[in-house]
Amino acid sequence: CRMLPQHFYFLSIGASTMPLYLLIFFFIIFSNCFASESLPSCKTTLAEELHALPTMTLELFDRTPGKGWRVLETAKCYPQAEDLLKRYIAMHGPQSSLYLHLGQIQLRQENRIAAANSFQKSLRQGEKTTDSFKFNDFVSALTAYAERDRARFDKHINVVKAGIDNYGNRQNMRLLNALADNFEANYNDVLSILEKI
Repeated sequence: CRMLPQHFYFLSIGASTMPLYLLIFFFIIFSNCFASESLPSCKTTLAEELHALPTMTLELFDRTPGKGWRVLETAKCYPQAEDLLKRYIAMHGPQSSLYLHLGQIQLRQENRIAAANSFQKSLRQGEKTTDSFKFNDFVSALTAYAERDRARFDKHINVVKAGIDNYGNRQNMRLLNALADNFEANYNDVLSILEKI
């Protein structure tokens, strides 16, 4: 955002001679201008993360706040976060957690078909029904939410709920309960509600 000479002319006018609505107008314009120049753009942030991608470990890329795809999600750069996740998978190989987070980023963009496909790829083939952590049922519940299938959603959420003594299940139930209570809402709205709980 660039300020032109006439902007400075208006700023040089005394407050007593400028109508209040004009003062408010220019305050908003200049505030947005300075804010946009101080914050990195989605494109710039993506380029920085892509530069680091070849040597970035899974722990750093996927599980560290302010790094990898998470820095883009925090900035609400959802298409760029999706792009970065896909590139990491192509470069370093598939991981269950990466496909899970890819699906969630796609849900943030209301791309439900792509999200359901990514969730399916995140299912852990070696998981047993006797395992205490019900990761696959959590993922299947998310898939059912993406596909607007309430009956299937309830089936899998009940399995996760039955294992509430497991810490991982207990954490995942926070999201699943919010989805259950707001099943017709879009994913971003559900996350906003969850942040206030």
